[in-house]
Amino acid sequence: MDIMAAVQITNRTSETASTTPLFTNAVRPQPLLPRGDRRPDPGPVSASPLSPKLAQELDQVKDLMIHSLGQAHELPATQASRYQIDTGGGLLRARLALISGDHFGASADYRIASAAACELMHNASLVHDDLCDGDILRRGKATVWHHFNRQVALCAGDLLMCAAFMATTEVASPRHSQQLSRCLARHTRTVITGQSLEVAPEPATRPSLGSYLKATRAKTAPFILLPLEAGALGGDATPGQLSGLTRAADAIGLAYQVVDDLDDLAEGNGEFHPYHAWLHHQPPADSSASGSLVSDHLQSATLHRATRHALAALGRAQQQLTALSPLLYQALKPTIQGLQQRANHHLEALPYVLSIRF
Repeated sequence: MDIMAAVQITNRTSETASTTPLFTNAVRPQPLLPRGDRRPDPGPVSASPLSPKLAQELDQVKDLMIHSLGQAHELPATQASRYQIDTGGGLLRARLALISGDHFGASADYRIASAAACELMHNASLVHDDLCDGDILRRGKATVWHHFNRQVALCAGDLLMCAAFMATTEVASPRHSQQLSRCLARHTRTVITGQSLEVAPEPATRPSLGSYLKATRAKTAPFILLPLEAGALGGDATPGQLSGLTRAADAIGLAYQVVDDLDDLAEGNGEFHPYHAWLHHQPPADSSASGSLVSDHLQSATLHRATRHALAALGRAQQQLTALSPLLYQALKPTIQGLQQRANHHLEALPYVLSIRF
């Protein structure tokens, strides 16, 4: 059964819901991670051991990423792009593209190019996202805009996007190169339009549940699906297998956004956008209850529903990936387990203390 049917999530649209403090007397959990180190990357908690083959191919991916930036090493945009790449990270998307490509029989040149393209585009999104959010830390270091300036960061993000498409030209097969470019453009377009919903002026009315789910999946799932699908397109993946990859990535992306929103609550962040998980997991109002009973019930029920929703989505992702490829599941296992731990932390910490008005 789909989790949405199981929990029967509904929206509260009354004026009371938008003006009543949502949290009352309880204990606020400590933030799990600094904000700048948390977003928007649902990366691995700890890197999985590398096989000699994977380690060698990852080295080739790193070389291609740098090569794709071009030769203008002294210019600010290139320096900022190199700075972003050098901040490290687990190269999760490169790993996924390499493993997926190997599993479905893609050629070596395709695997390397697809992995580099996915990793470059992901880094471009991080630079732009940090710029939009004003985050000052990424992977324990100053973000690109904070280290350089906002204008250089914008240029660096654009350069990283160009480099991603440049990497696709390294594929020997014209057909596979074109498939990779289209895959890259399609998922990047989805992420851009999804992010625009969050930064746009607030709509006059609260988004529907369907709009919330679509926007939530659009912000994270595409860059989880991108390397999985990109690798598979270079081989002999069937339509059914591609659909399975999509379902797994959608589930992880949805869970990540829900848990990330709950982390906002734990941090006491009172600035929430219309697509925040809190707004879309509230139970129907109980007109027979009043006062603090309503508030206590609301906070506990809402957070419980949101957390269970995230955990159920992660369970679906685990089932899909295990059925498709144990190696792909092992690559994403640290990510899934990390999200499960964060979700369970919120369950154990119920209820929170926050006084937030929407």
